[in-house]
Amino acid sequence: MYEFTTISGRVIEARRYMNRWPRLNEPDPAQERWEVWISERSNSEVKLTVASRAMPARCGHSVTFVVADDRPVGMVNLTIGASVNFTRADPMPVLQSRDVILPVFMSLGGLMLAAFTSPLILVLAVSLAVLYLPTVVVARWLVRGRLQNLVDARLGQVRTEDVVRQFPKRS
Repeated sequence: MYEFTTISGRVIEARRYMNRWPRLNEPDPAQERWEVWISERSNSEVKLTVASRAMPARCGHSVTFVVADDRPVGMVNLTIGASVNFTRADPMPVLQSRDVILPVFMSLGGLMLAAFTSPLILVLAVSLAVLYLPTVVVARWLVRGRLQNLVDARLGQVRTEDVVRQFPKRS
């Protein structure tokens, strides 16, 4: 379902930004985001954008990020021994603004179809519109819970397997 990769290195820069309110088609309502630049052992630099309030890493800390689908979902900080699951710290909401508008348009579409065809279409459209909201909320809640558990397991592996080694101190 998810393919996890890890990015290890030393934090070069971490900046916090405040976001605007999301539009209807944007599912991420995070009010804050962090842009973190990481220097890897191969002397390459990687920029990661984390949509979360939690960021237990500062410049110079040795960290490992767990990334799923090009999005950071967890982090282990070896310098201070802290870890954070971003999917638990700031979870995506199960109800989004577009989920309230879509059933209204489904009902209106059913009303228009019922005007030209059988009135049974209206009954079908309204019942589907009523069932849409609980179905979507339960499906998102299950997917979010599965991702949170998978990230917890991956963070546990990173901590116990010693995947990341402490970087030498800068002089």
